[in-house]
Amino acid sequence: MRRGAFLASGVLIASIPLAQAAEPESRFGHLEGLASRGQYLKAVLGARHERLSSGGHRIIDLADRWSELAPGFQRALEATSNRLAPVSDPNAGEDFISRMAGNTQSETTVGWCGHNAVNGWNDSCSFVASLLLVVGSPCDSFGFAGFGTSSYAGVTFTDGGILLADPLPAGILFRDLFGDPLVRCTDQHTFYYGSLATDTTTSFATSSGISVSKSTDAGASWGGAVMAASKSGLEHFLDKPWMEAHGDTVYVTYTDFDFSGTSATCPLDFRTAIEIVKSVDGGATWSSPPVIIDEVCGDLGVQGSQIAIGPTGHVHVAWETYDVDFVTRSLKVAKSTTGGVSFDPAVTVDSLTAVGAFSGGRSLLQGRFRADLDLGGLAVDRSGGPGNGNLYIVWQDGRNLSQFEPFVVLGAVPVYNFSDILFSRSTDGGATWSPATRVNDDPVSSPVDQFQPGIAVDKAGIIGVFFYDRRRDSRNFLIDGFFAASINGGHSWINKRITKNNFPAIHFEDAVVNSLYMGDYVAVAEDREKDHFGFIVSFGENSKGDPNVVRERFAFP
Repeated sequence: MRRGAFLASGVLIASIPLAQAAEPESRFGHLEGLASRGQYLKAVLGARHERLSSGGHRIIDLADRWSELAPGFQRALEATSNRLAPVSDPNAGEDFISRMAGNTQSETTVGWCGHNAVNGWNDSCSFVASLLLVVGSPCDSFGFAGFGTSSYAGVTFTDGGILLADPLPAGILFRDLFGDPLVRCTDQHTFYYGSLATDTTTSFATSSGISVSKSTDAGASWGGAVMAASKSGLEHFLDKPWMEAHGDTVYVTYTDFDFSGTSATCPLDFRTAIEIVKSVDGGATWSSPPVIIDEVCGDLGVQGSQIAIGPTGHVHVAWETYDVDFVTRSLKVAKSTTGGVSFDPAVTVDSLTAVGAFSGGRSLLQGRFRADLDLGGLAVDRSGGPGNGNLYIVWQDGRNLSQFEPFVVLGAVPVYNFSDILFSRSTDGGATWSPATRVNDDPVSSPVDQFQPGIAVDKAGIIGVFFYDRRRDSRNFLIDGFFAASINGGHSWINKRITKNNFPAIHFEDAVVNSLYMGDYVAVAEDREKDHFGFIVSFGENSKGDPNVVRERFAFP
């Protein structure tokens, strides 16, 4: 790091201490090092740290709460096995190693090929279990990633335990997986699991990256996590990954929070970029340097990329842009006809209105949980039917209904924007997009929220969208899961409730999870092998009093 290269939030980043009192190779020292890194990132990013995904916040939350958590970590690490609470399955959501931490499973992803499917999720229980070596990494790395497998095309799933990074390559002391998971498959045996990852080398240097783990037996076992993208932890933070795969080709997009001050586009300034890397050998090696799809300087921002591959192999990437105020936002899409080597100029799908109320640099929905990332899903029709090649995008948007809200940050617009699920289509490869229409079919005048959509298209060309929905509670607290389907390219929708009971928002009950976190996204998957009609839906559900992952497989209508 060049001293004096960049001044962030009034702090010279080269002078920010990375103090670590414990032996850095010890498990407590490892935790302390991560907390120090979180302190560093928060100082460098300043108010921009609010734009990180849930996985990105995890390391900053560890720093913010280190003084509270450190004694508990120390006691836990000193405990012998017979002092730990007995558990029948330490990876199951209903079992608790700790009653104060490790009970959050949410933010789901699904890959489905033929009779096999793999479900992934953020799992604080996995983190606590790997911390306490209930399920240990041979290299003492931590994992915040859980997974489950199905050999019945998603009808039933079996808990697979913790995804760990081992075995590690030479020179890497720790490779910690921090979640924001993505699972994709290319056949009934080959599955890929992407995650945020942080490396600590044997010389105690750090790097920030996106890891990809590969399974060739439908999730029964996983190879070591390979860094698809990795940059210096003193100059970059890579966040919010997305992934797609076809054959031996795997694409990963992510956001680079770049505070190096050395970018040619943003010299001596903060830079945020959407970048893409590619593997043509099934994830063994990855392209470098990454291809830059979009980048902005200063307090402008880009975040939350998603990727879809069309039937002719064209690569489409969507993302969200933020103005300086973090309130003015829009959705963009860019296409590559060169296999991700270069991209056409970005096209704006639509401007959007942030949902909920703006408080403390965050968009918060009623119940005071975060709702910052609006882009819910990008999907392409590969059915071979009339809509083949069509692109579809869904997002949460607060444009249709609002009310005065006095309790916002000074200077923010004093309104609460009720969230709807909006949809747009492109029938010309992403060059133009239809006007936004509502997916949820409750009255526009209903003061309730629909949020966090996911989307997929099955082999019949039916579009499926899952989202959280509060229409059955006029007070706008209790949440259901709804599924909407369209058989005519999104011109009309049929809505169906798929949860038996609605449930409240649950957050701030897990010591190792952000107090505002209730997940950033859900999962809807179609069978990539085209053996089955319908969808697998997976989402976080709170009816038991804590967040748990549930799944449902169904055809619609």
